[in-house]
Amino acid sequence: SVPIKIKGSKLHGGRIEIDGSLSSQFISALLIACPLLEEDTQLIITGRKIVSIEYIKMTQQVLKSSGVRIRQGSPRLFLIKGCQQFKGLKNFIVPSDYGLAAFFMAAAALIPSDVVLTGSLNNNFIQADGEIYGLLHKMGARFQKTTRAIRIQGPFKLKGGNFSLKNCPDLVPIMTVVALFARGTTRLYDIQHVRSKESDRISDLRTEFLKIGAKIDETTNALIIHPQKNYEQDVLLDPHHDHRLAMAFSILGLKIGAVVQDIECTSKSYPKFVCDLKSLNPQAVSHS
Repeated sequence: SVPIKIKGSKLHGGRIEIDGSLSSQFISALLIACPLLEEDTQLIITGRKIVSIEYIKMTQQVLKSSGVRIRQGSPRLFLIKGCQQFKGLKNFIVPSDYGLAAFFMAAAALIPSDVVLTGSLNNNFIQADGEIYGLLHKMGARFQKTTRAIRIQGPFKLKGGNFSLKNCPDLVPIMTVVALFARGTTRLYDIQHVRSKESDRISDLRTEFLKIGAKIDETTNALIIHPQKNYEQDVLLDPHHDHRLAMAFSILGLKIGAVVQDIECTSKSYPKFVCDLKSLNPQAVSHS
């Protein structure tokens, strides 16, 4: 029951097993915590498959830059020495978030646009959501990219395809929006783990897009999007308290018009989302 009360205690290392088929976040948390314990730790990843593996790699990259040593005995075994210390970093440039940039990249690909996204784009650290660049490129979008900016001049004639999003589940909502306007069917698969995010990002996405007249099938681990010539405009869409659904619905709104309730939930990851959305076309966005 809430509130949850946690009584302070001492954490110990040793042999730890954790299922990697649901989320990488638990693994990253242990990789960060275990080096500070007194004992050494053997972290063993179980489960049929390891999802979002690039987030784990990024965690390892950041830890290494902080002076923490983690030896990987195999893809499912991490050997972590105890009693380590984090080394302070004088200059650490936080990479731009491709997972958030993806919404504006998609918007620029769908509507008449000339959009420049600026930031730190040197790819020194692995970002799973950086796959949005390749995914949109395969669908027919074109970009001008440097280490400081991405320029998109849309719209583009997009085509569907089969895309595994196993390692970038946060792209499922915006990729579904893009697929609604592509030529031919799009299948987004290897995504069963997105059912356990802030919402069930398979069933909830399908439920909401059915309201606009979309034709979408779902399986246990996939969404199959069959584009239609016309969609219902200005429909009220419920993001189910999921910030990424709310942002994806907003990009849909730029294309056909939509009303997104509970837009405040975007503050979880992107507090300035509505403000930045308005900067693209102030007349197209109202917020109350």
